[in-house]
Amino acid sequence: MACCTLAYSAHSSSVVGITVLMNVKSSCSVANASLIFPPYVDSTKNVDGMTNLVVTCTNTTPYKVGLDAGTGLGASINSRKMSNGSNQLSYNLYQDSARTVTWGDAYDSSSGCSNRDDSNFISMVGTGLSQSIPVYGRVFANQRPNPGVYNDNVTITIYL
Repeated sequence: MACCTLAYSAHSSSVVGITVLMNVKSSCSVANASLIFPPYVDSTKNVDGMTNLVVTCTNTTPYKVGLDAGTGLGASINSRKMSNGSNQLSYNLYQDSARTVTWGDAYDSSSGCSNRDDSNFISMVGTGLSQSIPVYGRVFANQRPNPGVYNDNVTITIYL
């Protein structure tokens, strides 16, 4: 293969650089998760379940995860409600496997105000990779639900 050489006759030359910039913004995404409890067959016992949220945030981004009270009529952070028509089944979501630390959210939909209690959040720092965050659930004992499928929709919010 032949090599070509070009001869330049330059009387003057100038060297100028190109500035290259990029702004990497803090961002997060979360994958939907489903928590499916085992059947409620013995109402004298709590029924426990568990799922994982999968959160991906840019590297070194601090974030908090909040879970709202759900859509059940009369639900609160301390007592969420699954519904089957007008029938309800009380349950709750927890940050720990002992089910002592309730998940919460900063937004109180009943008052339309921010009601931040940092103990109700999980605080993390993004790695740029997926991070798995466990959510523990409990359907409370001593309820007398009608047979059927009960459900609720809980909003996951990532606060940067």
